[in-house]
Amino acid sequence: MAPSTKTFPEIIAWKPFEDSNHQVLALNVVANISGAVTPKVVLPFFVTFVACRDKKKFTLKDKAIATKVLKEGRCNSFMVVYNDKKQLKFEEIELKQKKQRVTKSKKPLPSYFG
Repeated sequence: MAPSTKTFPEIIAWKPFEDSNHQVLALNVVANISGAVTPKVVLPFFVTFVACRDKKKFTLKDKAIATKVLKEGRCNSFMVVYNDKKQLKFEEIELKQKKQRVTKSKKPLPSYFG
């Protein structure tokens, strides 16, 4: 599984979005190209980047690149594939969600019922 090339990620997979009836979704948009308004059909895709490793060694530099790619929205998911005891294991890199803090108001809430 050692990649012979220096590309990162090694695999880019994509699949068009489908509805519950397995019909490919299409978006009808209007494009303004050089002052001419033309209708276009756009097909949205679900894109996954896959990095292949010999062992579960994913360097901090690689993880930083993966999180940057996810934050920029260039892919929907980022997977790391590695060999563990002659089995392929998959691990997904996820962005950390910021926790929203809820603060209690010290002022009493107004009463609308009199």
